[in-house]
Amino acid sequence: MELISIIVPVYNVEKYLSECIDSILAQTYENFELILVDDGSPDNSGKICDKYAEKDKRIKVIHKENGGVSSARNTGLDNAEGEYIAFVDSDDIVNERYLELMYEKLIETKANICFCKMKRFNTTINIEIKDDHSEMFDFRRKDRDDFLADFFAGKLDYSSCTALYKKSSIGNGRFNEKLKNNEDFLFTLNSILNCEKISLISNVLYNYRINDNSVTSNYINDFLKNLIIAYEELEILYGQNKISRKCLDIYACRSSYFLLNNELKYNKTIIKGKLKEIKSSIFYSSFNLKNIFISFPRFLSKIRVSLFWLKIKLHLC
Repeated sequence: MELISIIVPVYNVEKYLSECIDSILAQTYENFELILVDDGSPDNSGKICDKYAEKDKRIKVIHKENGGVSSARNTGLDNAEGEYIAFVDSDDIVNERYLELMYEKLIETKANICFCKMKRFNTTINIEIKDDHSEMFDFRRKDRDDFLADFFAGKLDYSSCTALYKKSSIGNGRFNEKLKNNEDFLFTLNSILNCEKISLISNVLYNYRINDNSVTSNYINDFLKNLIIAYEELEILYGQNKISRKCLDIYACRSSYFLLNNELKYNKTIIKGKLKEIKSSIFYSSFNLKNIFISFPRFLSKIRVSLFWLKIKLHLC
């Protein structure tokens, strides 16, 4: 059994942290190191980490100044000794066979990454393991473009936390610490591009807690700036022929949708200048969004709904 490094960024989660750590320590696959990266938590999270480390030698605690989730994950990567890497967020819960089933699938298929399914929860988590249905994508054949198009479109609801990575698929890759959103998407994408084979299993092994205080639940001031930084990275990949034009177009559609939804979270008067900034952004100056949306009607319908509510909110402000 090879060593697996599980990296958990920890910040201000004393309410949920023990439940997360307990679910990891209950893994049926026992040869792992648990790297808890205390990212300058102002609450008792760091002390909770230290108490667990005293009880289990597999736990390594790193205390650092606050730098954000990407910085914490990168610190974990820099200190990981395992041949395989997994990421778990500190308020989430994993099934006891989370490592076992993905590791077995990697060994069986000789893949570089294995993804499992995720379930979002408030109070009730998924504990049932159904019969596994799996898929294999061999990028040495013609699977790459279809897989990437589905990944960009969100048809494959996979992230760094639903993956078991062979360390070589990550290489020197790291999370972009400049980004508040899209950092997980870019990290996962770059890892996928380093692969020859990817396995997908249908088992729900990761339970994602719906948390009203999470970054994804709140308004993000620099949302547009983050999207443009991510787009510039994608343009480089496109120029290197690693992703297709279709992937960039899908990114433009999804980004526009998420951008509008972010504005809907704004709890103050929406300034017209903000909307002008969005309209003059790279998504509107570099793309013919009308034609793109016609090609991807699923996104067009979502955009129309978001625009409707945005108009309503503008009139109410």
